Amino acid sequence: MKKDDIDWSQSRIIFIAPFYTTYQRKAIELKDLPIELWEIKKYSNNTILFNQIQHPEKGDSIKTISQKSEVIKNVSKEVMVCTEEMHL
Repeated sequence: MKKDDIDWSQSRIIFIAPFYTTYQRKAIELKDLPIELWEIKKYSNNTILFNQIQHPEKGDSIKTISQKSEVIKNVSKEVMVCTEEMHL
């Protein structure tokens, strides 16, 4: 496949960690934020468990929240959209 054959608009960011803070768990409640949180645990018998932290079906939109908060508006201005070319 070539990079132009991939629909990058469907990309997601997946975080894998042993645990997450309350703030990190709250982040997945935003329905249009394409992130997933997965907890990983390794047991004494070398079994590994991956557990996806589920987000609620109905959450606020980050667009709605950003219109109400000056802090989020300012942070949104600083967010830079990266392209694949920038990483290569």
